[in-house]
Amino acid sequence: MIRRDKLLGLMFTFIGLMGMLLIIYLFMSISAHIMLKVPLLLLLPPTCIILIVGLKLIIYEPINKVSAETLLKRHVSKTRPTCVSLSGVDGSGKSTQIHMLSKVMRTLGFRVKIYWMRWPAFVSYPLLLLAKLMGYSARRGNYVEHRYYLNKALARVIVTSLILDYVVRYSCLKLLQRLFNVHLLLDRNILDLVVDLYEWTRDSFLFSPTLIRLYRGLLRDCWVIILDVEEKEALKRKKDIPNISYLRIRRKIYHGFSKYLGFYIVNTTESKPRITFLSLLNRLRLQSLLELYKLYKR
Repeated sequence: MIRRDKLLGLMFTFIGLMGMLLIIYLFMSISAHIMLKVPLLLLLPPTCIILIVGLKLIIYEPINKVSAETLLKRHVSKTRPTCVSLSGVDGSGKSTQIHMLSKVMRTLGFRVKIYWMRWPAFVSYPLLLLAKLMGYSARRGNYVEHRYYLNKALARVIVTSLILDYVVRYSCLKLLQRLFNVHLLLDRNILDLVVDLYEWTRDSFLFSPTLIRLYRGLLRDCWVIILDVEEKEALKRKKDIPNISYLRIRRKIYHGFSKYLGFYIVNTTESKPRITFLSLLNRLRLQSLLELYKLYKR
C-alpha cells in the first residue's frame, strides 16, 4: 500500500513537470517582444520548487522509531569497561550500594563483577600469621585489634607487603577486565587499606609523597566515591565497631583523602539507601542509564 506522503509526492512531481513543460512550450512559441516572456520566467522558480518538493517526498524514508531495548543494547555495546569503587568507614553502606548498582547494571545488560578489596593478602599472609603468634593481634569481643605499632620494623614490613599485595591483585583485576570486557565494582580500595594500616601501625610512611602518587595512579582510571556517615549512626548500623574514637580517626583520614586526591564524598547519615543510590548515579554520570532502564521496563 502506497503511503500518503508518496502519493502527495507523485502529485507534486506531476504538477511540477507539467508546469515546466508548459512554461517551456509557451516560452518557445511566443515570438513577440521579450516583455511578454517575463511573466513566464517568473513562474519558473515556483514550478521548480514544486517539482523538488515532490521528488523529496518520493525519496524520503521516515526514520524508524528505535525501541528502548535497542538503545540499551547499543549503549551497552559501545560502553567501555569501567571500574567503580566505593570507599568509606564501616557502616556507611558501601556493600549495599555496590549490590544495588550491580543489580541495575546487570539488568541493563552489562557484565559486572563485584570484588571485596579489604584483605588482598598473598605475600603478607605469613607476616600476619607471625604477628598473631607474637601477640600483636588479639580478638576483643567482635573486633580484632592489631597492635603492629609496638614493633616498628614488623609494622613497616607489613605495610610494604600488604600494599604490594594490593597492587598485584588490582593489576590482575584490570587485566581480566580488559580481556573479558567486564565492569568492575570494588567494595573498598587502596584508601581503605591505608586507613586500616595506619590504625594498626601508626606509620606516617603511608602518607609519604611516593605512596600518595601510587594511590593516585592506581585509582586514576576508576570512579572512586567515599561514603561518609556520622559516628553514632555507624554504631547503630554495625555491631562490630569498637568505639566512636575508632570511627572519628578514620573519618578524618577519609576527608583528607577527599580533599587532597579530589574524590567525592556522599554523606549517608540521614539518607535512605535509594536516595543515596540516586546520588551515586549522579556522581558516576549514570543517570542516563537509569532513565533508559525505566523506559525499558515500561
